[in-house]
Formats: sequence, C-alpha cells, structure tokens
Amino acid sequence: MDILRARYVDAAPPPFAERRGWTPFLASLTDDALDDCERRGLAAHLETRADAPPSLVDLAASTRALAALAPPLPAPQGDPSRAPNVKARKQIQLDALLDALRPMALDAARVVELGSGSGHLTRLAAACFSLDALGLERDPARVTFAESLAAGTRARFELRDALAKPFAMRADDLAVGLHACGALGDGLVRAAAEAGAAVALVSCCLQKIPGPERAPLSKRAAKAGMIFEREFLGLSNVTERGVGVEASHAENLASREARFALARLLRARGVRVDPGEAMRGLNRRSAHRGFAELAKAACASRALEGPREAELRAHALAAREEFARVRRFSLPRVMLARALELAVVLDRATALEERGYEVRVRKVFDERVSPRNLGVFGRQRGMNGAAAVIPSPR
Repeated sequence: MDILRARYVDAAPPPFAERRGWTPFLASLTDDALDDCERRGLAAHLETRADAPPSLVDLAASTRALAALAPPLPAPQGDPSRAPNVKARKQIQLDALLDALRPMALDAARVVELGSGSGHLTRLAAACFSLDALGLERDPARVTFAESLAAGTRARFELRDALAKPFAMRADDLAVGLHACGALGDGLVRAAAEAGAAVALVSCCLQKIPGPERAPLSKRAAKAGMIFEREFLGLSNVTERGVGVEASHAENLASREARFALARLLRARGVRVDPGEAMRGLNRRSAHRGFAELAKAACASRALEGPREAELRAHALAAREEFARVRRFSLPRVMLARALELAVVLDRATALEERGYEVRVRKVFDERVSPRNLGVFGRQRGMNGAAAVIPSPR
C-alpha cells in the first residue's frame, strides 16, 4: 500500500525505495535496462539480474503469481458477430464476451447492459441469444444512435444514469457490462446480487467513482482494510507493455514527459497541482500533441496567461532530465498496477461468492486488444438461490 500511495511529483527517490534499500539499484539502471523494464515489465527484467535487491525480486514474483489467478478464456467458437460501425478491436472484444455469455444466456430471460454506450453489445446479445435485451445509458445522443441501429430487433434502450437512479433487476436477468467504469461496475454487481441475477462484467477505469475512496463490496476485503483512494486507483489503467494499444511505446513516453513538464510549469506559476491534476479539464490524448500545445491548452483552461517560449524551453529541458529519474523510480509502482486491478476485480467476485454465487474470474481477450480484459462471471448456485444484498458503500 505504501508503494501504491507513493505517487510523487518530483524526481527525488520515493520513501518506499529508500526504506527498502532499492534506490541504488533503480537509479543505476541503464537506458537499455530501463527500456527493457518498460517494454517487458520490471518483473521479467529482474529474472536476468543477479544484482537486484532480494525483496524487490520477491515482490516481482508475487505480482506474476497474482496475474496467473485470471487464466484466459478459450478462443471464441463459431462465426464472429458482424456489427456495423464497430472498430476491429471492439469487434474482437464483443465476440469474446458474447462467446463467454452463451452458457449463461441459456438460463436468462433478458440481458441488461449498464453503460450500453452505442448499444453494440446489447443489440448483438439480443440477436445471438434470441432474448430481449435492455441497454441503460445516460448519454442521450448515444441512446438515440443505439436505437437507430436496433430498429426491428429485440434490443431496446433507456436513457438512465444507473448510478443516480439504480435499476431494479430480475432474478432471470443476465447483467452485463463491457468496460463498465469504476462505480458503474460496482453498481452492476450490487444490483445483480440484490435480485440474484447472473453477472458478466469486464471492468475499466476504476478511479471513476463519485467519492474520494472506493469501499470494498465483500466482507473479506472490508476485514482486510482494502479501501482504495480514488487518486491512485487510476494506476490500474497502467500496463507494462512495449506497444501501446492507441500509440507506440515512444509516443506514450513522450506523452508522459509532456504531462510531467506541464505539472512543473503550473507549479512554477504558483498553481497547486496535486498528483494527476495537471491534466484537469483536458483529454488525455491532448498530451500526444506535444508539450507546447498541451501547455497552451492547460493555461487556457485555467484562465492563465499563455506560456512564453523561454518558459516552455526551460521546463521542457528540466523535465527531460527529471523524468528520466521518475521513470526509474516508478517501476515498482507500475509493477503493482495489475495487482491493484485484480484486487478490485476479486473483491467483486468475492462479494458474489459470499452471497451464494458460483464465480469465475478470467482474462476475456488479449492485452493487445485491450489491457482492461479481466472479467467476472457469476450466477447463483442452482439458479434458484435466495436473492442476496450487497450493501451500498459508506
């Protein structure tokens, strides 16, 4: 937990590394070694290093063992579903999840998707399983678009914020979510358990919660004190990989350095910038346009004077040197990103188990399709168990 909470704002060695004696090893990593750590993961790199601190090696081995708790699902069988207006990566995700849903749909009378977006999963589920399907979405434009594609099918859509106005499910529902973010994923699990409905959930963006922290759903996680603050739940979106899903490794590094330089510039202007707040009001993809454009947008969004050329050059040069150290000291924290994601996913799974569900946690599709690929699949034992209630977070 002290490593997870150590999101620091400068290039000084973090306290967790100092306490454990990891600072000399991390600081001495060559550029080639650092590149290998970021492409394959620190845990993989440490297997080749006899000089690595034993406690760091032990932590790396534990994180790799945790990842094995979610084995991959079998490859989808049968013809792929063909949805209009769907990108190739999204289509692979849909096919994989629909294939996993087939045995669960046999016991369902209706599919209910929370956060249905453009409605592709809702619409395809209705067609694949010959069931009524209902998509709940809070964006009016998306609901209108989904309805236009679903005309004449058994899929329908309702404009509803499922968090502000919880939805009452039925025991014979199959509650689904593909990349249901943060609190919406918790809400799906809670609503399904209250009715005894089956659950199939692939999580995403765990930091998207209304309050400052995420309270656990399961009694076991609550007993263990697994309360995660929103400010570091976003770490679960970080993936150790050489090739990004939306951008290359080099492009992602340049984006991170631009965000680091931006935070430096804003602090020099006297703006309080808490960790992760430099990009407030900006789309994260805007950092791919370079530091100069990012700084101009950030200043405009905060009603500040636009950055001067000399100011941009000074912060860009300083950030380049400091960011190189930050990258090295960030490695142990990044290594825990998947463990953090698993902690939340397994809390949801355990909450269902505690209420009489049979539950599986599986990797639904390959990381190259989407690194947010952990699925929770659960249904009541015997399908006739008494409905159970997951209490709302405090």
